[in-house]
Amino acid sequence: MIVGAWDALIQSAAMEAGIDPSILAAVVAIESKGNPRATRYEPAYQRRYVEPNSALMALPWGARRIATSYGLGQMMYPTALEVGLPSTTAPEALFDPALNLRLSARYLAKCLRRSSGNVEDAISRYNSGQPLSKAPAYTRGEHLPRFRAAWARARGQVLSSLVSFTPSTVGLPVTILTGVGLVFMVGILRRILGDERNP
Repeated sequence: MIVGAWDALIQSAAMEAGIDPSILAAVVAIESKGNPRATRYEPAYQRRYVEPNSALMALPWGARRIATSYGLGQMMYPTALEVGLPSTTAPEALFDPALNLRLSARYLAKCLRRSSGNVEDAISRYNSGQPLSKAPAYTRGEHLPRFRAAWARARGQVLSSLVSFTPSTVGLPVTILTGVGLVFMVGILRRILGDERNP
């Protein structure tokens, strides 16, 4: 995929969340360029959402650390709390690639559900951290074209792990799944069959 070093973790996190790994790979590519130590402080977010929230302000981390996005998926601390990070965990724990990708995939799955599966709407939600109607113009104007390009590259790499051939004895197209394609399809089949051993 796009962010080579993180392929296995991206696949695992995406499978656990029940989403297409190419979407998560594209998010990582545009949010952090694959840098697990990437940060972005959001002062407007701090003023609008963190400081007025007494529960967040009661945490020992400080408003600035809470209003910073961290790691591969550029996960905001309040968003991480929303998808399962314990409030006793410091924001800097989001630098851990496996944890960050797992939480990013969960939040992306939530955005996809809220967007009825519309990937671009889900990406706008993910990037803005807000209801779609309140997503800033930047999300639609600059962010989505970058996402589309990254997603096309990621899908191309996922599709390249599928090898198609037509056996002459049967004359029917058959697809052999390898690598990413196999991992993704096994995850989908496990969800369909109700195997929830890894919630």
